[in-house]
Amino acid sequence: MIYIKKDIDIETLFKAIATYGSKAQEDVAIEEMSELTKALIKNRRYKSYLTRKEVREEMADVYIMLLQLVLMYGFDEEIFKQKVDRLKQRLTAEKCEINQHIESCEDCGFCEKEGADE
Repeated sequence: MIYIKKDIDIETLFKAIATYGSKAQEDVAIEEMSELTKALIKNRRYKSYLTRKEVREEMADVYIMLLQLVLMYGFDEEIFKQKVDRLKQRLTAEKCEINQHIESCEDCGFCEKEGADE
């Protein structure tokens, strides 16, 4: 089970899904993720208190929608663990000397030790 802080109003999130429907809330999630993307790009360009504040506001919107998606689809801890483990492996693995892949040739599956192409 995914950890959700006690002070998050889950009832309101369920009510939003029931009121607007899961399809509409999926659309809102997509829109909010797009708005976060735009805020992040804007912050990279202009870096100010206002752009950082906008990023935080959009993060909150995305988090609300992500929680609604969790309520609609459930959360698979095993998949989450696998994804984190894969990230950990990438962070600790040596780079392939030939193609500079993140993982070693034995693990990456993208190149061979001898005669690899760029």
